[in-house]
Amino acid sequence: MLLDVKDLSIDYLSPNGRQPILCKLNFIINNNSIVGITGESGSGKSMTALSLLGLNNDNLDFDTSGSIFYNGTDLIKCDEKQWARIRNKKISIIFQNPDAALNPVVKCGKQIIEVIKLHQKELESKAAHLRMVELLEKVGFSDTDRISQSFPHELSGGQQQRIVIAIAIANSPEIIIADEATSSLDDETSDEIFDLLIRIKKETGCSIIFITHDIKMLLRHSDRILLIVEGCILANFDNKPNIISNLDSKVKAYITAELPQMNHNNVFTDESNILEVKSLYKSFLLRGYLK
Repeated sequence: MLLDVKDLSIDYLSPNGRQPILCKLNFIINNNSIVGITGESGSGKSMTALSLLGLNNDNLDFDTSGSIFYNGTDLIKCDEKQWARIRNKKISIIFQNPDAALNPVVKCGKQIIEVIKLHQKELESKAAHLRMVELLEKVGFSDTDRISQSFPHELSGGQQQRIVIAIAIANSPEIIIADEATSSLDDETSDEIFDLLIRIKKETGCSIIFITHDIKMLLRHSDRILLIVEGCILANFDNKPNIISNLDSKVKAYITAELPQMNHNNVFTDESNILEVKSLYKSFLLRGYLK
């Protein structure tokens, strides 16, 4: 067991009094596993992710209770100095918007090297550079020289997210949290990023926490799935073939509502195409010219 979350609760101290955000969450993350966390927007998924990295500790409006045990250490009790030795080394996170996660005025290669040397201060510059190139190749780049010398705004959204993933795996963490890591990407790029993370998990043996609305992806890849509703865990179940038919009616209703085009009893079988478009052409007039 890598992570053991016990009775995790977070209250927001609003002008109208204490408002619960998370209510006594209990779950575990095992070694070399994939756990999916899903739920409606505002249900508390991302707050759960922030809590696992202590990123809400500085906000005095939040009151956190419970325990998050990582290798026997209660992370709730860690100070910022202790967290600095954990973030991006033991536990890392991939956020929803890569353009916000990256420094816009620092070249991508340098940003990766900075994270490497943050936790490996003894590493010489040449070795850090070689590690950066290795990471770029691992996340799917062949033109590593161009990418490393590019600023984030010079890359596409999918390329930016690959840079964020390279940063996340730079120090070989045991847990990677992917918080809506593909929601800002198109479907094809989203699938590529999911496949990349699954491959990284297989190669490194790390555990991944997928926080996403993509139920189809979770049912295909997760070992365990948590459904959070209004800050509480409504369901926490092992992912097995035909699992949907055995779920509680409320849980089944939520999941099937998210899978309108799928065979609800067998999400592992790809359906044939229902629409095929060939040689589609569109023209329009712009300033007197045909475009």
